[in-house]
Amino acid sequence: MATRAIPITVALLTAVLACSCDCVSGSKYNKDKDCWEDTVTVECRPGFSGGCGDAIWYAEDKKGNVWVFPNTCTPNGWKNADNPSETARSCSKAEDP
Repeated sequence: MATRAIPITVALLTAVLACSCDCVSGSKYNKDKDCWEDTVTVECRPGFSGGCGDAIWYAEDKKGNVWVFPNTCTPNGWKNADNPSETARSCSKAEDP
């Protein structure tokens, strides 16, 4: 019995370590400054194989903030949104004189 438990544990550990994790990164819109904040990782999905469309995509988080993503993969539970501003640029550039 003990000899069977060790191979199962090693096999499970090997499978977990081999699991890939794709992350979803985006930039949050700052409506007060009309700019996009720096890109951050919003969610990682273990074992996610992708399947993202090649298009810039907007989504609204659960707090009502709009984010922009480089493709159609957005965090789970977020809803699609419209571009909140045609004139917004990077917040770091917006603060430059």
